[in-house]
Amino acid sequence: MRAISAELSGRIRLVLAAALAAKALACVDGSTGPGGVRRLELVVPSNTLRPGFVVQAQATPFDGNGEVVAGRTVIWRSLTPQTLAVSAEGLLLALAPGTGIARASLGSVSAEVTLALVNPPVASLVLDADT
Repeated sequence: MRAISAELSGRIRLVLAAALAAKALACVDGSTGPGGVRRLELVVPSNTLRPGFVVQAQATPFDGNGEVVAGRTVIWRSLTPQTLAVSAEGLLLALAPGTGIARASLGSVSAEVTLALVNPPVASLVLDADT
């Protein structure tokens, strides 16, 4: 995870808006995608992300025998665009606190990953009774 500046965040949002639009989660829908793909496995470094931070998600397609299918392009999108932006390359940018859901698809096969998008806890809070 890394923090990004407001200027870079604005540029990333523009790129993400132009893009097609858990540690690990796999989804099998019973159908076969291009090249015999039967399942996608998604991996993210953390299932928790702070707004303004970016992580790289990875999608691996498998055939019916459990073998990796190479050379296929996965389509990424956000199911929660108000809280999570997703680039065509699987970069996940937390926009606001809440729940973020990213979907990767390859033909009729898809998988989703859900992230908790949370602000860091407040270290301390001092209240002045005179104001």
